[in-house]
Amino acid sequence: MDRGMSRMVLIASLLASLTACGPRPTVEITRSPMMPRATPAWREIATENDRERLRDWRKAFVSAVAAARASGHGDELAREGRLLYPDGALANPAIPNGRYRCRVTKLGAKIEGMLDFIAYPAFSCVIG
Repeated sequence: MDRGMSRMVLIASLLASLTACGPRPTVEITRSPMMPRATPAWREIATENDRERLRDWRKAFVSAVAAARASGHGDELAREGRLLYPDGALANPAIPNGRYRCRVTKLGAKIEGMLDFIAYPAFSCVIG
């Protein structure tokens, strides 16, 4: 093999190995019994309990914020800013696909003895 051909084989090998090191998604979506299939037609799979919870979301939200405040989480609630205002949504949010720092904030306790507020640490996620 001549020198030019050896160089081409070496470059091709390097390029092939680099493509195997490409970015990988950080979040995988899997099917579960809770959501048997992905569909924009949520009304087809929403239960009556789901519909009731959607109808009463604002009342539950305000109640959960009040319970968290009463249990001593006022400073933490204040740090969340507009996130915990029931009417604090942006009018026309533009959320482009991409990588983000996401986090989960749990507000409200379904049963007595559970925490009324938890703010979990941020993690890498992909919106698409």
